[in-house]
Amino acid sequence: MKSKKIILFMTMLLMALSALLAATPESMGIIGKIGTKTYKHSDYDKLLNNYFNYWQNQGQKVTDQKKKELNNQLWEEEIARYLYDTEIQKRKLEPTEKDLYNKALQSPPTGVTKIADLQTNGKFDKDKYKQALDNVPQFKKQVIDDIRPQYRYEKLFANIKAEVRVDADSIYREWYKANNKASGKIIHFYQPKNGALPVTEEEMVAFYQNNPELFKRPPHRRFKFIKFQEIPSAQDTLYADNRADSLYQILKNGADFAEIAKKYSQDTGSSSKGGDLGYFAKGRMTPSYEKACWETPVGEIAQPFKSSGGWHIIKVFDKRKTLEGVDEVKASQIIIRYTAGPETLEQLRLFIERVHQETKEFGIENIAEKYNLRVLETEAIRENDKYTPVLGPMTDLFKYAFENPVGSVPDIVSGRNNEKFVLQVSESMGDHYAAYDEEKELVKRFVQREKSVASQITYANLFLKTYTPDNYFKMAEADSLTIVDFEDITADSRFTRIGDVPALRSAILGLNKGQFSELIIDDNGVYLAQVTQKINVDNKAWQKVKNSEIKKVRETLENNHINQWYINQRQRLKIEDYRKSFYKL
Repeated sequence: MKSKKIILFMTMLLMALSALLAATPESMGIIGKIGTKTYKHSDYDKLLNNYFNYWQNQGQKVTDQKKKELNNQLWEEEIARYLYDTEIQKRKLEPTEKDLYNKALQSPPTGVTKIADLQTNGKFDKDKYKQALDNVPQFKKQVIDDIRPQYRYEKLFANIKAEVRVDADSIYREWYKANNKASGKIIHFYQPKNGALPVTEEEMVAFYQNNPELFKRPPHRRFKFIKFQEIPSAQDTLYADNRADSLYQILKNGADFAEIAKKYSQDTGSSSKGGDLGYFAKGRMTPSYEKACWETPVGEIAQPFKSSGGWHIIKVFDKRKTLEGVDEVKASQIIIRYTAGPETLEQLRLFIERVHQETKEFGIENIAEKYNLRVLETEAIRENDKYTPVLGPMTDLFKYAFENPVGSVPDIVSGRNNEKFVLQVSESMGDHYAAYDEEKELVKRFVQREKSVASQITYANLFLKTYTPDNYFKMAEADSLTIVDFEDITADSRFTRIGDVPALRSAILGLNKGQFSELIIDDNGVYLAQVTQKINVDNKAWQKVKNSEIKKVRETLENNHINQWYINQRQRLKIEDYRKSFYKL
């Protein structure tokens, strides 16, 4: 008898334990957690309804869509409040009663200034207000309770902003750079009519050998890889065909189009709206789509048709002409896509795992040959790269390549569009010089550029000997040279058409109105500039704006600092959000 009681007790204990383990935060009525604070649905719902009422009283129309936005807004405010309150405790910034009293004297709440008993001749009387604070304890408590929340946060923000250091000298340098300006014209001694200059193999080889630093490359790695995509099988395709036909027949027999669209359409943009596409004019859709819409009478369903997106079933609800005379149609759609089904995906998963395992044993080339698969190779991946065109952003994978030898096989990798990759490290290179044959096109461009600049130097010197300054621009135009206008350039400006030429910019900013520069030569060309307008700033001008400029920069730095502080704190905060189990978000 005793043993039966023990068995019964153990059975009940196991059932209770199973129920406890099966419980989820949602089933326990928890909508989320912010740090150490747990939000029960009943409590959060009261907060949320009060929030809705507040915004409704502010004149907002609280629609279903607005409720979603306000729900997310309230959640973010709760996160911010938690972060601020935690930081106030951490920094020991809770205001004292004396702090709050002084703040109340300095900044009376708006409502208090409108109290008739605190006014003299219709104006707020600070003396009466102070007497009330000092002599009416309940009034003082109400005022302090009113200002306490905002003052706590003001004190925190001031404390965080105080971490910013402002360097007046660096602000002056930036101001000077931004306000020392010049306008004028530039002659670029490049003649497009000459085209790219011819180069010989000997010139290219000589350039490559004489400029090795231009072809030095940092360490890199490469992967060979096989890409697998979720391609529907013949059975999946047949299933989609049959489903499209079945739905069409059901709709023809009177089924509600919107309900069928919500339940079966695979178009994420319109299915939740019952397939509704609204009104649209010609030119918005593909020819086959428009043909179905405009040839189908209002109230009818078009014969299903295929596109690259799958099967389309369209119902036309209205046709109209706008005030501008544009024909529009109102239609709804159901899309049935060709997608790989569960069985196909499972077979693919098993095959990828087999390929992955065998690649570890026999190498990617051998396995690709065995299964008639295509092997591709990535471009060179450098140590700090975060992205490649084929694989996308895969920082952890690139790190793996630098930590493991050639031949290593990482775990199966998922791509951006549900692709799967089996990869093998195929190349490991340290600091090296790119081979001449690999960089031949680059070498050719370098040599052509070098010869072009040499040609421009010769031509420019002849130009300056032949013409006088008052004819420079007229003759440059006659010789089909490039003439570039510049306006209000500063120390950070780029030039239109010729880009960033630091030496030219520096020379221009050192000129006075009417002056020409010397010939300016850089790797891309030869230039001559004239300044037609000049704004020079000096210390006297700086003294007039110094305080306002420092204040402006300080405010920007402080705001950036507090924003970054918040981002950093939020990223470290543990947040569990189960609201979607209770609300439509």
